Amino acid sequence: MKKILVSAILIFSMGASAQVGIGTLTPAATSILDLTSTTQGFLVSRMTAAQKTAISSPATGLLIYQTDATTGFYYFDGTAFIGLPNSGILSKVEGTNFTGSLILGHQTTGTLATAYYNTAVGIGSLPAITSGTNNTATGYNTLNLNTTGYSNVANGYSALAVNVGGFNNIAVGAVSLTANTSGNHNTGVGHSSLTANTTGIKNTAIGAFALNANTDGYTNTAIGQEALYGNTSGFTNTALGYQAGLAITTGSNLTCIGYAAAASAVNATNQITLGNSSVGSLRCQVTSITSLSDRRDKAEIKTITEGIDFVKKLNPVTYTWNTRDKAKVGIKAAGFIAQDLLELQKNSKIGDNLDLVSTDNPEKLEARYANLLPIMVKAIQDQQKIIELQEQKINALEKSMAQILNVKTDKTSAQINK
Repeated sequence: MKKILVSAILIFSMGASAQVGIGTLTPAATSILDLTSTTQGFLVSRMTAAQKTAISSPATGLLIYQTDATTGFYYFDGTAFIGLPNSGILSKVEGTNFTGSLILGHQTTGTLATAYYNTAVGIGSLPAITSGTNNTATGYNTLNLNTTGYSNVANGYSALAVNVGGFNNIAVGAVSLTANTSGNHNTGVGHSSLTANTTGIKNTAIGAFALNANTDGYTNTAIGQEALYGNTSGFTNTALGYQAGLAITTGSNLTCIGYAAAASAVNATNQITLGNSSVGSLRCQVTSITSLSDRRDKAEIKTITEGIDFVKKLNPVTYTWNTRDKAKVGIKAAGFIAQDLLELQKNSKIGDNLDLVSTDNPEKLEARYANLLPIMVKAIQDQQKIIELQEQKINALEKSMAQILNVKTDKTSAQINK
């Protein structure tokens, strides 16, 4: 009976005017169908993505509601089904407990309880946000797992993708800081910069692949493509230049400046490296470097006991560079052999205090020529003592000779006078 009544109303309405009204006797003049209700809505066909795809020759403009995968309304544009806004395309704008925020590109899954002043643009950007504030996410999958993290900036595919509670991070570039979970105060600018960082803090990486492998290392600064590329847990390192500090992994307090500048070893500490192995000269306006030498900062002070004897054992040589990495080939030079210096040091009474050779990397021994200065000074002092002693002997001999000559002269004069 109800179906007959509705049909009769529709026939009557169509006959009376060009509009059809359900729930109203005065349908809008510009509508063909006017549904009016304050308690009910219009329900379209509901189906799965597979059922939607199975529709044979859908009419252009056909509207359905998809119930799985990316749920929401879809319409057929004559070629394919297109998702409508708020159907995997557009999400929340302002609203209760969402003050000053804008999220475009997807449905949110977070509670949005106190997520103030966030901005997200892109599918998968900031979908899980709950109470984090002042975040900006631009690009697919940016800040995808962030819930409580705040004041983060992510720009680029999967930037800060798994960050949960980390804060004050800046990631600019595809997969920059993509593994970060709780690290904070990090800055990654460039494709794959700080990619593996999880809990490391206060790192700065500028350049593609800079600090790429860093996981929990902290307070590192890398500027240049692939600078500090291999660093994992090393800390307080600074690298400036393309591939500067490339091989460092766990070293600390290292400074590498210039293209391919490298520390003596991957786990070295407390070093400064200027330039790569091809550098042939070091230029500066001044000719000396000052260093700490205050008595108040030294203990167990002893006078060097070896000097001239040690220097006599040194073996200065001339040679032609032919480095194994072929960075220096055919360059003439003079100096010492690190192995020779190390052997002398071991056999010396002074021992490790001389510190003539760096053995941080056993495959690349490095001589510290300047550390020869104290023992060279001692050798000069030893020589001076010998010279002074010889002078005393010479003076004594000269005096003796003079006395002998005076005696002979007196005797000769006496004989002549007789």
